[in-house]
Amino acid sequence: MAYVRRDQCDQHYAQDRGFRRVGQAERALLAEHVPAPANGRALDAGCGTGELAAYLGELGYLVDAVDFADSALARARAERAGAVGVRWLCLDVGHDDPAELSEDGYDLITLRLVYPSSATGSGSCTRSPGGCARAARSW
Repeated sequence: MAYVRRDQCDQHYAQDRGFRRVGQAERALLAEHVPAPANGRALDAGCGTGELAAYLGELGYLVDAVDFADSALARARAERAGAVGVRWLCLDVGHDDPAELSEDGYDLITLRLVYPSSATGSGSCTRSPGGCARAARSW
């Protein structure tokens, strides 16, 4: 199931629904291949309920967790209240003003279960020199 409109995503999360959980294999791959550098910054675009953002915080990243669905972020703040180093932002990174995002770019950009083209419209997702981007999908 894919949603491309804000109201559809908002309704999905408001109904206490979610998407595929972050599995142990994904966690292991992230820990091995993209360990957080000192003061590393990560952008989790389309963070949903924040499971991946919270894990990236555990790895040592300072995370901007972004979603355009208010209900997803409300759940993320409640379900991940103890997340360390995570800043929750309601933003459509493909269309909204990117002023709240890091001006210095990111060491890691994740687009998990997000159509990558939906996050590149404004060019607001920039990597730091030497940074990387990761997209994971299940469709």
